Amino acid sequence: MSVKLRLSEILDELSEEELKKFQWHLVNGDDEKKISHHYLEGASRQKTIDKMFAKQAWLRKKEELKETAEEALQETTAEALQETVDEALQETTAEA
Repeated sequence: MSVKLRLSEILDELSEEELKKFQWHLVNGDDEKKISHHYLEGASRQKTIDKMFAKQAWLRKKEELKETAEEALQETTAEALQETVDEALQETTAEA
């Protein structure tokens, strides 16, 4: 059974008041993991699950982009360092 279907079964067991409390926790949770109140206001159980998955996908993509940027920065820094070393070697060779 997929995670979404299992979550749907769990949320289907909640009363409306319990669902609202669950959504409140999603809105007021960890800063990075929060879901905007706007997206959950009046949201169905399935819409709530979709927003949870969308948020997780966004967080994963954000982490992937961060890693890619860090790798690119490392490559750029390594290339710049290599160019500096090459230039210094050329200058040293030219002076000799």
